[in-house]
Amino acid sequence: MGKLKIVIFTLLTIFLIIFLFYLLLPSPKISPLPYSLRSQEEGDTWQVQGVSGYYTNLKRDDVLNYYQQSFALPFFKFLPLNYRLNQPPEYARQVIRDEITVSYFEEIVHPFRETLMVTGFEPSVLYKDKQGRIVKEAVIVGGKNYFSKVTIRYLPNPVWKRLFFFLFSVVSIGGLFVVWKRIFKSGWNLNEKF
Repeated sequence: MGKLKIVIFTLLTIFLIIFLFYLLLPSPKISPLPYSLRSQEEGDTWQVQGVSGYYTNLKRDDVLNYYQQSFALPFFKFLPLNYRLNQPPEYARQVIRDEITVSYFEEIVHPFRETLMVTGFEPSVLYKDKQGRIVKEAVIVGGKNYFSKVTIRYLPNPVWKRLFFFLFSVVSIGGLFVVWKRIFKSGWNLNEKF
């Protein structure tokens, strides 16, 4: 039984060191969307920190695949450490800005680290406005028609927050393990004192 404890302790230590390295890596740089025109509309420039908008002819899958690949962490590109969360489009009004028209809203997340929110307005896709009316609009900028307008918001976490939540999680999981072990050894006799 002693060798098993040493093996488990060694594996946990290696996992914690790798996870700590993952947390300490610098945040990825978010590059502009290729083949697109940068939006100069109010709310897409300096008004909301981390928000930028683009007019593009890329479709939803192309936009999301581009950002998922460019948002990947160095040294961990072979692991699927970022995942996508499909959110209701209405939620974008709460987390990006209140005056935004959206057809889709997805988040690309690095657990314990940062989030990249990607919204898109595709006027060729019908949507309902605030009053429930079906609307179809066009994205025309400078006399040129674009397929969609993409707005992104990058929410990084400072290293101290990452480490705090990591340590909190490790302590919580360790505490739960100790309680579970005591309950298991007591034969579920809940009257026995810890």
